[in-house]
Amino acid sequence: MLKIAILGFGFAGKTHADAYARLPNVELAGIGGFRGGRAREGWKAPYSVQLYPDPDVLLNSSGADIVDICLPTFMHEDFVIKAAEKGMHIICEKPFALNLASVDRMLDAVKKAGVTLMVAQVLRFFPHYSKCRELVRGGRLGDVFFVSASRLSEMPRWADWFRDPLKSGGALFDLQVHDLDYLLNLLGVPEKVFATGLQSESGAWNHVVTSLLYPEKKACIEATYRMAAGWPFTSRLRLMGTAASLEYEFRVQGNVDTLERAQNLLMMYPDGGPATRVEVEDRDPYLSELKYFVETVENGSTPQAVPVEEARTVIGVLEAAKQSLETGKSADLTWLSSRT
Repeated sequence: MLKIAILGFGFAGKTHADAYARLPNVELAGIGGFRGGRAREGWKAPYSVQLYPDPDVLLNSSGADIVDICLPTFMHEDFVIKAAEKGMHIICEKPFALNLASVDRMLDAVKKAGVTLMVAQVLRFFPHYSKCRELVRGGRLGDVFFVSASRLSEMPRWADWFRDPLKSGGALFDLQVHDLDYLLNLLGVPEKVFATGLQSESGAWNHVVTSLLYPEKKACIEATYRMAAGWPFTSRLRLMGTAASLEYEFRVQGNVDTLERAQNLLMMYPDGGPATRVEVEDRDPYLSELKYFVETVENGSTPQAVPVEEARTVIGVLEAAKQSLETGKSADLTWLSSRT
């Protein structure tokens, strides 16, 4: 039985707690870092779980085997390093960090401690995205030459830190990270990246369109926190290949605590053939993600589904996209292979 400590109890923390409660081989040692009485009022545990307002107190007293870090992004480095120094295995919410220097300090601490680390890039575990990856790698689309992905949202209402670019990185880091991670895993690292966008009054890049430039293919990602209030959270993925095209759309409506699925569709368009709906097994991606990580720790293996090297590359490409936004020029990515 592995003991889990969750640090941070916003949307991600509550979602992870719900998933852990459904796993038979783990026990929640405690939840820390919640605001006021929100944890008690907003989540019902199936068993007694101790709540700690201060995440440091939980980290120092829980005796946890695994620390699940769902704190705001600007706090990740501090608590990843603290958990590693205590010999705890770590799963950390995305985005891992806001720059490569921070990533490398965390990776050095994890390597020195000999603990297991995985960044919670949950899109890799979403069943429809997994199916698209399976179809691409199985050759069903032929040679993929263009991919378009988008993630459209109003500004998150449940925490003010999202508005501060020094804490969240804006939509560039906090939202675009999902599709960027997925496309880099699917297509590899491009030669260059070019981004254009709009900044908020606080300086956050909250509407961004990023182009990934490969020799034989192109990809484009749109991410925004500037949709009108009430706009349903929307994600789309379109893949174009020499043998077929694939299209997916997902929408949810409601606030962070009462999300309702509005649309969930995956369509295949073979070249010259009739369009068909692709059937996909419906499963909870957060449960799949955390079950995978727990099993990785139990087996003493490396989380190959989300390698830390790829998590580092994502932050490097986001840094390059930020450079492109600030200069108006494309940014080269050949330097990403080295530690900085």
